[in-house]
Amino acid sequence: MVPYIPSATTAATRLATLTVANEANAGSYNRDLFPHWITITGSCNTREQVLRRDGTGVVTDSSRAAISGSW
Repeated sequence: MVPYIPSATTAATRLATLTVANEANAGSYNRDLFPHWITITGSCNTREQVLRRDGTGVVTDSSRAAISGSW
């Protein structure tokens, strides 16, 4: 089955109808509620580990953060 992909004109028309709203819960976010981003080794946390694992051609900086690649 081939997915329906609208034309650029149709996509632009549909996007123009979307309402942009301010973040409703910005003040309630608490990073401590997400302990799964634990440090694996040094400054490398779970997020960096998963990005490297699942990516192709991943390049990291000196702190092991992914700076380019394909996912």
